[in-house]
Amino acid sequence: MELKDCIALRNQEFKGNSQNDAHEFLSECLLGLKDIGHTLQMGDVSYQCPVDTLLSFQLQHIRSCRSCGVESRREEISTYLSLQMVAQGTVQNSLELYFNESEVEYRCEQCGGQVSSLRCSFYTLPQVLILHLKRFCPFTLTKSMAPLQLETELQIKQRTEDIAGRCGESPQVPAPSAGSGCCPAAPSVLEGASSSEASSITQELEAGTEREKVEGGSSTYSLMSVLSHIGTNTDCGHYTSDCAEEGGLWLSLNDEEVSPTTQEAVLRERASTAYMLFYTRK
Repeated sequence: MELKDCIALRNQEFKGNSQNDAHEFLSECLLGLKDIGHTLQMGDVSYQCPVDTLLSFQLQHIRSCRSCGVESRREEISTYLSLQMVAQGTVQNSLELYFNESEVEYRCEQCGGQVSSLRCSFYTLPQVLILHLKRFCPFTLTKSMAPLQLETELQIKQRTEDIAGRCGESPQVPAPSAGSGCCPAAPSVLEGASSSEASSITQELEAGTEREKVEGGSSTYSLMSVLSHIGTNTDCGHYTSDCAEEGGLWLSLNDEEVSPTTQEAVLRERASTAYMLFYTRK
């Protein structure tokens, strides 16, 4: 309750006992932790924010003119991916859909071309990868109960595209529109920042890049937790969680009730209710 009250001070939406979204609550928690971490780092305390060191990763958006091939790039720091679910598919399928190249209308400043391709790729990888499944329709607020095959391991393809002008020198790519299948709309990490702020952000990016720089191949991620929404829409329901423990044991957490379960049972029983997935990098 103390944690909930702290989050409610940041966002009044979480005040009281009304039904709220777990993904939105987690996002607010991570923003709060990040703010506290940056405040501590500005003082005399030697501190590394766990959001930065464990959860944050860097994405690169590249727009290419279909007429002349001129590219412009934009960088984005995030702590999770929101995935469209592939019908009768797997988590890996949904992840691949996220990074599919899409076509956008955009006037090229070089040749005047009206159509460009937009693609997104990882530049750094997190230690813990959070995946949010888009089960709720934003217009009707109804929920999809379609099953998604949960996977114990994911192979995350690492991209080898270099980032040009990493200090904000390259043109900015417009944020993808909703439903583009690439990445959620977000401003450039350096957009609107002062010179001192830009320097600080650049140092953070470079530190993360040196720690997790993508150099080709792929990384393996193992499933460690499944958050499920039990209910039919956004106005009602209940959240439960299944978490991996050491030694291969899994625990099912339902409010104060904690009971043993198995990985096989989680994969089978949560296919239609899984809402957020947590994977750790091997």
